[in-house]
Amino acid sequence: MVKGIIRPRPSSLLEPSLFILSLLLVLFTALPVIAEPKLIDDQFTSEQKMIFDEVQGNILSPYCPGRLLKDCPSTAARDLKYSIKEQILKGSTSEEILENLLGEYGEEVRAVPKVEGIGMLAWILPGVFLVFGLVVLLIWVTSQTKKSHQ
Repeated sequence: MVKGIIRPRPSSLLEPSLFILSLLLVLFTALPVIAEPKLIDDQFTSEQKMIFDEVQGNILSPYCPGRLLKDCPSTAARDLKYSIKEQILKGSTSEEILENLLGEYGEEVRAVPKVEGIGMLAWILPGVFLVFGLVVLLIWVTSQTKKSHQ
């Protein structure tokens, strides 16, 4: 044996610490699949499912800024979805549920602005800016073609 060279000891897959670490890795990887809650809309008729999809698609989540309620993964959002489910099963319409949510969380959770009042600007301004941009582009193109002909 050459002096100064350290040889590593051969490891075994049966080593207890490696086995425990592997087992924990498998458990933590599988945990989200095992612990997945049952679907919220599993008791709905097709009409109730449409109401549920409409409500959660028209409300921004109060718990995940900038995301629709249907896309928010937080547990608080899941609880809110269960609350909506209970209202639907009691016979509430989508309009009633939306009004309840807007009353509780305010207008800032409305995903689509109203077509009245200040919300009208959100619908009109994009068209105004588009027309303005097209007019500016038309004026610029016209001036460039006149310069090239001179």
